[in-house]
Amino acid sequence: MKLSELLKLVGDENIQFQMLHDCMTTIEQRSRKKGGNKITFVTEGLTPTEVMHNTGNVGVIVWVPREKWLEATKTL
Repeated sequence: MKLSELLKLVGDENIQFQMLHDCMTTIEQRSRKKGGNKITFVTEGLTPTEVMHNTGNVGVIVWVPREKWLEATKTL
C-alpha cells in the first residue's frame, strides 16, 4: 500500500501533522553503528498512558526531499 492510499482510507479529517523542525528539542549526531541520529521532539499527539495501553494515535514519520517539499508548498 502506498502512503497516499493509506491517508485516503484514513480520511483527511482524521489526520493531524506537525513539522519536526517546529517541535524538535534536540538532535544528536550518532554513528550508523549506534542506530543513526537521535531526535527528541515534543508532541500532543500521544501520551505515555496511551503508549502503555497500546491506545491513542499511531505516529508515522515521513521524510520528503527538501526540494520536493519546497516545490509542493510554494503556493501555500
